[in-house]
Amino acid sequence: MIYVKFTVDSKLKKIISSNKKYSLQEASLILEKLEEYSKNNKSIESVEYSILENQDLLFRDRYITKSGNQTDIILLIKETLDTVFRDFPQGEKDLLLNKLIKSMNKNIDSSYEERQNEIESEPKQEIEEQKKQLDIEFKQEIEERRNQLELELKQEIEERRNQLELELKQEIEEKRNQLELELKQEAEEKRKQLDIEFKQEIEEKKNQLELEFNQEKEKISQYLELELKQEEERINQYLESELNQEEEKISQYVELKLKQEEEKRNQLELELKQEVEERRNELELELKQEAEEKKNQLDLEFKQEVEEKKNQLDLEFKQEVEEKRKKLESELKHEKETIKNMKNNLKKELNNEKLLKQYIKKNEKLKKTMYKKNNIGFSISKVIFMICCIIIAFYLYKIYSN
Repeated sequence: MIYVKFTVDSKLKKIISSNKKYSLQEASLILEKLEEYSKNNKSIESVEYSILENQDLLFRDRYITKSGNQTDIILLIKETLDTVFRDFPQGEKDLLLNKLIKSMNKNIDSSYEERQNEIESEPKQEIEEQKKQLDIEFKQEIEERRNQLELELKQEIEERRNQLELELKQEIEEKRNQLELELKQEAEEKRKQLDIEFKQEIEEKKNQLELEFNQEKEKISQYLELELKQEEERINQYLESELNQEEEKISQYVELKLKQEEEKRNQLELELKQEVEERRNELELELKQEAEEKKNQLDLEFKQEVEEKKNQLDLEFKQEVEEKRKKLESELKHEKETIKNMKNNLKKELNNEKLLKQYIKKNEKLKKTMYKKNNIGFSISKVIFMICCIIIAFYLYKIYSN
C-alpha cells in the first residue's frame, strides 16, 4: 500500500496531521488546503512530504506554497523528477510515476466502493440518486484526471525526448570532432613515420638493385657479345647468298622494266608532240582572236580619248580666247581712257594757247618774245600728239596680230 506522510510545523497541525497516513488523492486535497491557508494569511508555508510503500521510502521532497503552484501530487512529483532529478535514469522515473498512478486509481476504486457501501444503508431512492450522481462525477473526474495526466505525460515525454536528442546530437558532434582531430593527428604522425621508413627502405632497395643490376649487366653484356659475333657471322653468310640471288633477280627485273619504260616513253613523246601541236594551233587561234579584240578595243578607246581631248582642247581654247578678248577689251578701254586724257590735256593746252594769244594781243610789248614761246609750245604739243597716235597704232597692230 502506498501512502503519504507530512512533516509540518506546529501552526499547521490544525490542517495537516503528522501521524496520519494519507492516500495520494487525500494528499492532493491537503496541498490545496495549504495553498488556500497561505493565500488567506498572506504567508509562505513549507511542508515536507514523503511517499512510502509498506514503510519503504519511495520519494521525499519539500513543498513551498506559491501562487499558481501545482497541487496535484502526481504532477508535483513529475515536475520535481524533471527538474531536481533530471540526471536520474528516465526508466526509473517512469516506473515510479506509473506505480503512483496505479495506486491512485486503486485508491479511487476503493473509495468508490466504500462510498457505495455507505450509500446502500440509506433509503433506496436516495441511494439510487446519489449513486447515479456519484457515478457521473466519479467518471468525469476519472476521465478528466486521466486525460490531464496523459496529456502532461505525453508533453513531458516529448520534451524530454527532444532534449535528449539535442544533447545526444551535441555530444555525438563533440565526440566526432574530437575523434576526427585525434585521427588526423595520429594519421599525420603515422604518415611521417611511414615516410621516413619508406625512404630508408627505398634507399636500401635502390642500392641493392643497383648492385644486382651492375652484375646482371656485366653478364648480359658478355653473353650478348658472344651471341652477336655468332649471329653476325651467320647473317653475313646468309646475306651474301641472298644478295647474289637478289642481284640476279633485280638485274633481270630492271632490264625488263627499262624496255617497258622505253616503249612508254616513245609513246608518250608521240602523244606529247601531237598534244603540243594541237595546243599551239589552239593558242595561235586564241591569240589572233584576242589580238583582234584588243585592237578593236584600243581603236575604240583611242577614238574616245581623241574625242575627249578634242572637246577638252576646244573648251580650253574657248576659255583662253574669252580671257584674251576680255584682256584686250580691258587694254583697249585703258588706251581709250589714256587717249581721252591726252585729248583733255591737248584741249587744256589749246585753251592756254588761246589765253596767251589774247594776252599777247593785249600786251604788244611782249608779242615777239611770247610768239617764240608759243611756237615752241605748239611744236611740243604736236610731238606729244604724234607720239600718242604712234602708241595707239602700235597697240592696235599688236592686238590684231594676236
